[in-house]
Amino acid sequence: MQLAEKSKSGLMKEIGELQNRLAELEKEKAEHQRIAKEKHRLLKRNQLMMRKALDGIVTVDLNGDILDANPAFCEMHKFSREELLKMNISDLQVDTLEFSRNQQDALNKTGLKYEVKHRDREGNILYLEASTAPVRFEGTMYFYTFFRDVTGQKKAVDRMRTYQQQLRSLASELTLAEERERHRIATQLHDRIGQGLAGIKMQLEIVAYNSGSEYGSDQLRHILNQLAALIRETRTLTFEVSPPVLYELGLKAALEWLCEKFEEKHSIEIRYRLQNLPREPETELNVFIFSAARELLLNVIKHAKAHKVRVTLEQEGDRIFLKIKDDGQGLKIPEPHSAPEGFGLFSIRERLNYLGGKFSIRSAPGQGTDIALSIPLSR
Repeated sequence: MQLAEKSKSGLMKEIGELQNRLAELEKEKAEHQRIAKEKHRLLKRNQLMMRKALDGIVTVDLNGDILDANPAFCEMHKFSREELLKMNISDLQVDTLEFSRNQQDALNKTGLKYEVKHRDREGNILYLEASTAPVRFEGTMYFYTFFRDVTGQKKAVDRMRTYQQQLRSLASELTLAEERERHRIATQLHDRIGQGLAGIKMQLEIVAYNSGSEYGSDQLRHILNQLAALIRETRTLTFEVSPPVLYELGLKAALEWLCEKFEEKHSIEIRYRLQNLPREPETELNVFIFSAARELLLNVIKHAKAHKVRVTLEQEGDRIFLKIKDDGQGLKIPEPHSAPEGFGLFSIRERLNYLGGKFSIRSAPGQGTDIALSIPLSR
């Protein structure tokens, strides 16, 4: 009897344990179903987001094989989804090694933003902004990448740069044409008008010498004085239009002459120093450097309120440096593109850019201004 009771009791206990285990299994089953349902919901949501996204989205494995691509990516590259699923991402890239480099960077940084070039089905180049993130799912590593097509913007920027380069080229050609015309006018002033006036003066001097009338001599002397003043004015105008010294004696002598003229005319001390310039630059560079020096010295006279100016011309390696430093009131240098600068400085910058040169300026209120131009001897 006791044995039967014990057997019954043990059986009931086992049944209870089985019922508890069954209940736990039911809970686990329900939890698995909930998780599976949630996964399905998230998968559907992600699929919907991929389908509706304006950016191209692609999923690849560690080898770069394409596992999924949204409609925007397909349309961007002009391939169907089925075709893309048979391809490797490197098949689309202009630089076929770029995927492996970006893949490693993305792993190291847990994400990466970069620019990449792809080719579509027709061979057209696509400029893309990409964001790649590594994702581990169920023990497997994948890469999710979002692509934004910026081909239109890129081409617009390239066109703008081309136009800017063309404008700089035109500006440089215009400057040279202007200088050639100035030189022609200066030559005409000297050879025709200046020489003609000098010849007339000599003839009048002969007439005055041979004249017996004191009144006539006085009139002739008055005319001769006027002629002498006119000849001096013609010479001054000739040098201001285009100094012959630049073409006859070269840049070194022309800059020295320029400094002397500014010093004499504006009562300002100008020290000119020439360092290590073994040979004369080409005419185009000579014209530019002389014009830039004249423009910068004019700026000093107009704005700096300086007492002393130092002008240095030197060569270092394959570059020529023109430096102009004054002890004037200085200026507050604006942030790039924050305020327009004078046309003279703007023109110098643009011509420098065309020549492959560099422009630097250091200044502060009350501390003078230091400007340096670096120009390559050849482009």
